Amino acid sequence: MDKRQKLRLAQFIYRVLRPTRRHMARRFPHLAASRHEGCWEIRWKGRKIVTSNAWSGLDRIDDAFVVGAGPSMNRQDLSRLSSKPCLLLNGAVKLAHTGVVDHPLAVVVEDARHMHTNARAFAELPGTVPFVLSLDAIHGLLYFGGAQALEGRPLYVLDNLEKPHGRARQLLSTCADLPFARVAHGVGFSTDLERGFFVCGTVMYAGIQAAYQLGARNLYLVGFDMSDLPRFYDDVTGGAWTGLEKGLARVVNAVDLAQQVFRGRQGTIYNCSPVSNIPRSILPHSSILQSEEEGAER
Repeated sequence: MDKRQKLRLAQFIYRVLRPTRRHMARRFPHLAASRHEGCWEIRWKGRKIVTSNAWSGLDRIDDAFVVGAGPSMNRQDLSRLSSKPCLLLNGAVKLAHTGVVDHPLAVVVEDARHMHTNARAFAELPGTVPFVLSLDAIHGLLYFGGAQALEGRPLYVLDNLEKPHGRARQLLSTCADLPFARVAHGVGFSTDLERGFFVCGTVMYAGIQAAYQLGARNLYLVGFDMSDLPRFYDDVTGGAWTGLEKGLARVVNAVDLAQQVFRGRQGTIYNCSPVSNIPRSILPHSSILQSEEEGAER
């Protein structure tokens, strides 16, 4: 039994024994997290590893680029991102390793499975690069990348408001009256990530909420194709199925809500993907990364 198989077995047992807290299974074993005055103390195997930063510690921005991994990125001029404030999502961390984005504003990971398969890519980033991680992702990084992956690094924690750490699951409807939450059409949006965030089936939504937290008004989404095609860094014939199209309706509702929130601060969210399953009526297209080759095709 390899390390991943042992982890799956341990987490399966946790879900069986703790049915009311089964959403915390992906933070088991070894991880202990506690929140004090907006910051999280992260302990691993009984040893303190790091205390997270307050969200006010990240640089404030006006415009931002939230970079995903849609295959359309292979047709774009990504060199234009080099001087932009970028939040890199999941596998887009490759852009930091290849020098396309030398100094990302932060790296954002929500799903622990990216750490299960690629923890080394995150652990090897310079220690000055901030991480914005869910508690599930923190567990995955520590389990597969070791404590050194987080020690001394700026860390900002994402706690799922519907599946909060240390508490039973919450209904979305119970969040509707929270002063920092907007809830509509079965989805929510948080304007205060120190209190928690909402999920909708794509890490792009966590990136959008993070950018809002940092004060962004104009937001440019990169690689937001929302398709099941291989990611831009995958082999064309060997990429993993993303499953994104299956939950498209909920994502559309969530992005529509986010656009309304941004317009409330006189801002706009743009989609830089030349081809996307998100309607242009919700996310207008921006050609800011259009390559000469792509422009000629049009």
